[in-house]
Amino acid sequence: MIAVWTFWLAGLTIVYTYAGYPLWLWFRASLFEHPWKRADIRPTVSIIMAVHNGGALLPEKINQLLAIDYPRDLLEILIVSDGSVDGTNEILAKVCDARARTFILPQRCGKATALNLGIREAAGEMLLFVDIRPVLEKDAVRRLIQNFADPQIGCVGGQLMLRSDVHDGSTAAVSDFYWRYEQWMRKCEARSGSVLGVYGGFYAVRRKVAMQLSEGTILDDMYQPLHVASQGYRVVLDESARVWDVWPRTSNGEFTRKVRTLAG
Repeated sequence: MIAVWTFWLAGLTIVYTYAGYPLWLWFRASLFEHPWKRADIRPTVSIIMAVHNGGALLPEKINQLLAIDYPRDLLEILIVSDGSVDGTNEILAKVCDARARTFILPQRCGKATALNLGIREAAGEMLLFVDIRPVLEKDAVRRLIQNFADPQIGCVGGQLMLRSDVHDGSTAAVSDFYWRYEQWMRKCEARSGSVLGVYGGFYAVRRKVAMQLSEGTILDDMYQPLHVASQGYRVVLDESARVWDVWPRTSNGEFTRKVRTLAG
């Protein structure tokens, strides 16, 4: 009898996870939608990026960040090299734009430590976290920041657009379907309240509610939003603030990425 009940309980748990919860989200978002205010505001923004051995992508990324559609005097860029040994530090030493500040950690300490350094040094009212690989659309930062016109918004995630042309067939099919499904659920969460996590390559947090990450934290894109929500602020998504990226090119690479995410 215990085995039978265990079987059915496990089965119902799976059904709820993949069908019940999404249906409940859709119902809640449809009947109890909670919109938020957007406006063309211009707070000061600190862009924080942690880099480890990113020399191959770094020059283009720096140029991309410096070309962002946002007032020059309201924007600063903080780049932290986390124990890089591939020429990253030499590239950072040559950055001469007044908006960019660079920091070198001589030994690799982990992304959380690098981000914490950026958070401590940042002067902006909004902290914008980016990764080195995603390509930001020129107006993405401005669109993301517009959401903070609503005083109840504490964290905003951007919209990740996947380029699947470099993936193998199975990876392209699975990643595209999975990401659309996950984004749909996040949109429903945002419409009715707050999302549980955001895309870590492009999201912003009000400085006054941001926190220092625990050492060894892997999923800062869940840790920060949950902390923000715990203070009574909302965590939402903006589909118009878009960045482009690729996921691992093979199914084995995607499996490894997912294991790391779940472990985090």
